[in-house]
This record gives sequence, C-alpha cells and structure tokens, in this order.
Amino acid sequence: MEVDRDALDAYSRVVSTVAAEVTPHVASLRLGRGAGSGVVFTDDGFLLTNAHVVGGSRTGTAAFADGTESG
Repeated sequence: MEVDRDALDAYSRVVSTVAAEVTPHVASLRLGRGAGSGVVFTDDGFLLTNAHVVGGSRTGTAAFADGTESG
C-alpha cells in the first residue's frame, strides 16, 4: 500500500492548526474527589463540562496548558 505523503502532510497541518487554536481553551479540572476536562465556553471564562465531572462539588481548580490555574 502506497502512502500519499502530501495528503498526510496536509492532514497533519490541519490537526496541528486546530490543536493550537483550541488548546488554550481546554482546562484540566480537579473538583473534590473527581477530575475531568472542560472547555472555556464564554469570553468571561465560563467552562463547559459534563455533570459527572462536577458531581456534587462546589469548588475546584481549572489548570490550563500554559500553566495558569484558576480556582
């Protein structure tokens, strides 16, 4: 099977570009005993995640790829 290197290079560029755009908006969430991920959903910093990530927690920490944290 022959590999189309031009197509793979184009695909790789698209994936890299998308990752660079979305990574700053993705957070690692630590909430009480649970953990998960969330996405910054609004300009003022609201995060979107799943209910099972939050559970009954009322506080937690969001850590971003650039090393910043918010709690």
